[in-house]
Amino acid sequence: MYAKCGSFNEAHAALDRLKRRNTVSWNALIGGYADRGNFMMATSCFKRMLSEGLQPIASTFTSILTACSHAGIVEDGYEYFESMKNDYGITPITDHLFCLVDLFSRAGRLYDAREVLNSIPSVRHDGSGWMSLLTACQKYNDADVGRECFDQIKELDPSDASCYMLMSKIYANLQMWDKFAEIQEMRKRAHAWRKPGQAWIEINEKVHEFLVSEITHQELDGTGPKQERLQRLLRKEGYVAVLDVMADLAQ
Repeated sequence: MYAKCGSFNEAHAALDRLKRRNTVSWNALIGGYADRGNFMMATSCFKRMLSEGLQPIASTFTSILTACSHAGIVEDGYEYFESMKNDYGITPITDHLFCLVDLFSRAGRLYDAREVLNSIPSVRHDGSGWMSLLTACQKYNDADVGRECFDQIKELDPSDASCYMLMSKIYANLQMWDKFAEIQEMRKRAHAWRKPGQAWIEINEKVHEFLVSEITHQELDGTGPKQERLQRLLRKEGYVAVLDVMADLAQ
């Protein structure tokens, strides 16, 4: 509990009070550090666990691989993956492989990530791995791997607006306008548009609902000037909006 909340001093104190520490208690601490990308502390706890004669289990390596991924430490992460198999006889499960995909993707090793992803039997029925890799392809502007990811996601769910947005962004960044137009035409045919964002606020015991880009709200005349005033204050503080070719594609 302490580790999940980020209260690591209390987590270590609770661990020290245990008469007999086991793999589960160490896993909780390792997992807490991994979730926050603290590779050094996650691996330090892992080594301390081993020094006490405790053996890691599958979930231990899920946490360690997650820590490596968040920290961008590819080689160490892959060494832990190989050690899990060769030194501890643990057969990789889907969670480990997805961690490996994430590890390679974050580091820009997109072809390695694709190779691992294609080795996962269940990936043909699960678009989350492909979406993760497509997001990385957008970051690194890789149209080849990105298009494979896009095609896989579209086959699973043709109405997924996110994949059209990401693929369009890749082509736009690379100025591949013919391909950009092709994706937009596919999107129109699939009616793959995001639902507008909504917000609610309660004032004087009445709930008011607002939609992104809404122009028909009954209180628009009253809220419009206030929004303009807030925008002026933001600009005065140095805020600069980031606008690009994708701005009109978010709907």
